[in-house]
Amino acid sequence: MKNNYITLLCAFFMPLMIVCCTGDRHYVVHKEDVLSTGFKQWREYFVSVDNDTMAASFSFKRWSGDCLQLSVDFNQDIKHFQQGRKKSGGKYKVSTYQEFLQQFGECLKEARNDIDISRVGSMEILLLDNLPDIAIAVSRQLTKENMFNHSAVDSALYHTSLKSDLEGILQRYHLCVGEMMSVDMIIPVDAEDYAKQYNLSRDSLPEKIIGVLIYVGLESMDVK
Repeated sequence: MKNNYITLLCAFFMPLMIVCCTGDRHYVVHKEDVLSTGFKQWREYFVSVDNDTMAASFSFKRWSGDCLQLSVDFNQDIKHFQQGRKKSGGKYKVSTYQEFLQQFGECLKEARNDIDISRVGSMEILLLDNLPDIAIAVSRQLTKENMFNHSAVDSALYHTSLKSDLEGILQRYHLCVGEMMSVDMIIPVDAEDYAKQYNLSRDSLPEKIIGVLIYVGLESMDVK
């Protein structure tokens, strides 16, 4: 009985690796429990590709009841489960937009074995500039209109492929995108630094790349 109480009150880490191959690339999906108590759960999934650990993390969070939130972030220095631990090695590797979508799909395939993904009610993407194709398209539109507010970001998002790209993956789990909106502070990223980070031509980019948190509301396809 005492051990059961300790299990409920303490966070624990449970590493697992799932190996898969896509084309000629070797994917390994990792999962770690960041937090697990009686009412709160937080499980993180991420991918290694050809021995490189990718920056993108997909974290499923349940704070109470059955409602789930999916948080997508791109910390190059540390994973959530490593907070409070020393990390060895260099930075995690950034991805192209298409690579991100591939990683998202692979992590959901693994997560479905542990989680009812159809109960995920929302996603948050930290931050827009970590999705290069989408961030560049949005930034070009805002630069063209000379408007850099949330309303302009939201409008530009719907003129990109983000909604259809996410739905192409999520529909396997009977989910579709309800709304997309930018939240919190808009942070401009220097285009020269951005070009170096993603190995892009500086001349192909607008002066600033927009970084901002993106909220994505998810809806069940079964009730449409």
